[in-house]
Amino acid sequence: MSFNRIFQRLLGLEQAVVEHVEFDGEDLVVHTRPKAAQRSRCGKCGKQWPGYDARTGRRRWRGLDLGTVRTWIEAASPRVDCRTCGVTVAGVPWARHGAGFTRDPAPCCC
Repeated sequence: MSFNRIFQRLLGLEQAVVEHVEFDGEDLVVHTRPKAAQRSRCGKCGKQWPGYDARTGRRRWRGLDLGTVRTWIEAASPRVDCRTCGVTVAGVPWARHGAGFTRDPAPCCC
């Protein structure tokens, strides 16, 4: 099992690609992006729309701690032009829109 696959399972990131992982002293930061099928979706309604702009900013969500190490999920934060909701930040599969923390990972089946 690859290093990236281990973090996908531990943190519930099956719908994401783990780009790299870094340890910055006391926190673990997992840099990720949504898989192609999950990109450019409205954060509110979940429908796929064209991008509005290519903001270069990145967002962080607090992930499930790994022992005593705080974990953060970091990804780019582009915006989409949703016809229903207006211009909004694109949704990510690991967190609800507007939340500062991730969803619980799916229970392990093994």
